[in-house]
Amino acid sequence: RGRRRQKKPNSALRTTPAAKSRRSRSTADRYRQLPVVMSIHLLLPLLFGTARACSNIIVTGGASADGNPMVGYNADSAALHGAVSHWPHGHHAKGAVREVFSWDLGIKLGEIPEAAETYNVIGNANCQGLVIGETTLGGLAELSNVGKDWRNGTILDYGQLIYITLQRAATAREAIKVMHALTAAYGYASDMEGFSLSDATTGEAWYMELIGKGGFEKGALWVALRVPEGHIMAHANQARITRFL
Repeated sequence: RGRRRQKKPNSALRTTPAAKSRRSRSTADRYRQLPVVMSIHLLLPLLFGTARACSNIIVTGGASADGNPMVGYNADSAALHGAVSHWPHGHHAKGAVREVFSWDLGIKLGEIPEAAETYNVIGNANCQGLVIGETTLGGLAELSNVGKDWRNGTILDYGQLIYITLQRAATAREAIKVMHALTAAYGYASDMEGFSLSDATTGEAWYMELIGKGGFEKGALWVALRVPEGHIMAHANQARITRFL
């Protein structure tokens, strides 16, 4: 995955005026109007090496032909295998735990308490209409937690952070808060990442950058900005946020 040296983001959250409220939809309606997510894991061997990069595009409803927001997610790497994961909706007993395995390395990173109820998740989308994509940004080597696990106080890598958030959050705004709470409680075991978030409930689209705190302390530094209605943005292994105050 491509890496770039970037400045550390600070924890911040900013929004433009909220979109018009939308009537609630049934689960079937949410799936039919789910923001489009294209998760394509390319397995093409290249003549002069392998591509290790990701790219995302975020389209707000005001910039799309049918008025629905879209998140396009492409992970091109000959070292990755394409897969669609499924976590069914569930109710969990008090004291239940969820095992966490590294998305890239396949090793067990630890366990965290399971939520009382979790949403149905297929790939990078859930039954509430929330979609989350990512590209790796690299960041400062001193803040990288790649390869660390519960023994270092870092349990959640970027992949499991996405999937666990999809199980627990219904909107993009809620997802940002959940990602902050999860990394603060269980640590972040990856490099700097850029996350694309959009949901069918509010129609909002957001971009979030997040990096761990290395061996200094548990948790992560992050910044998130809402993509203005009527606009699009893209990110591909390069931090994009330069001003947020």
